[in-house]
Amino acid sequence: MSGPSRSGYHRGEWSTRAEYTAECQTCGWTCVGPNAQGTGARHARAHKHCVRVQVDVARIYNHEP
Repeated sequence: MSGPSRSGYHRGEWSTRAEYTAECQTCGWTCVGPNAQGTGARHARAHKHCVRVQVDVARIYNHEP
């Protein structure tokens, strides 16, 4: 087995691409995609609504080849 990678882990490390989901808690409006965070913020300001934005990303260490 070779030595550690630049990250310090033998099989490296990597992250999945972030997934964004915005949902208005006031009116039920939703937006999914890379622009959901900004679009959700604009919706909240424009309508004075409560918008929840969820960002999901996975971090993998010493993954199997």
